[in-house]
Amino acid sequence: METTAGSGASVHAIIRASIHTFLKNYPYFNALTILVLLPYSALILLSRMRMVTTTLSILGLEMMPATTMVLQVAFTLTFLVMAKSEVIRCLGKHPQDQMFPSFFRPYVGLLKTQIWNSVLAITVSSTVSVLFSIAHQLSSTLKGFPSAGTMLFPILQAAIFYLIMINLSAINNISLVISGNDNCSPAVAISKACKLRKREPGILVTAALSNLGFTGVEALFRYRVITDHRSPGMPSSCGMIWEIFLISYMYSVVIILDMVACCLFLKRRSTEDHEEDEGDDAGYHVV
Repeated sequence: METTAGSGASVHAIIRASIHTFLKNYPYFNALTILVLLPYSALILLSRMRMVTTTLSILGLEMMPATTMVLQVAFTLTFLVMAKSEVIRCLGKHPQDQMFPSFFRPYVGLLKTQIWNSVLAITVSSTVSVLFSIAHQLSSTLKGFPSAGTMLFPILQAAIFYLIMINLSAINNISLVISGNDNCSPAVAISKACKLRKREPGILVTAALSNLGFTGVEALFRYRVITDHRSPGMPSSCGMIWEIFLISYMYSVVIILDMVACCLFLKRRSTEDHEEDEGDDAGYHVV
């Protein structure tokens, strides 16, 4: 698969290269989006808006909330990881024939890394929530604590939590790319991703932009589907399903672009490290 990313590319250049790579290989990525990612994206959008039961009832199916949670985990560990593994395989160190994608070749390694990342995210978010709860209780009990600080505390809490989640998202995607390229253990991949995150601030910018894209698609879903569904003149079930399909497709495209950007970042970093090593080796031979 053809890619375009210079070794000295900035974040802006990486984003442009990601879009260019996606459009240049659009037929392949389009098939990947529709066949693999679409079920995951549709379920995520519906579940976040609490519309899974309503939508499936329109289709003649019934589903309990607990089943929805199980489906979210199952779809994440199958459709999402498969799609990401295929993007990594095609843009990685040893791309293969695209006509018959080998989903299961790098899938097992990425699945382990994804599980580790999920455990890490749950642990970190739970710890942060507990610390915020303790800090909030302490601020409420302190008599000298200003009321303005108490009012601003939820805003500060949301901002810090958002930054933590963005960092975890960036580490998750980078560790998946490292695991797919180097075929290393989840612990090694996550450790390398954390080090690379410190060296490359642009990774966090890319993750923030991807998160902004996800938020925009979810807002569009809320406006086009949720609002119309709750309005008196409710559209037909076929119209609503078509809207869900289109917006889920957009959500899937953002996922693909996010992974393409991560792959290009890793490829750029690898090229720069290789050039530095060659420069050091050449220096040793200077008489």
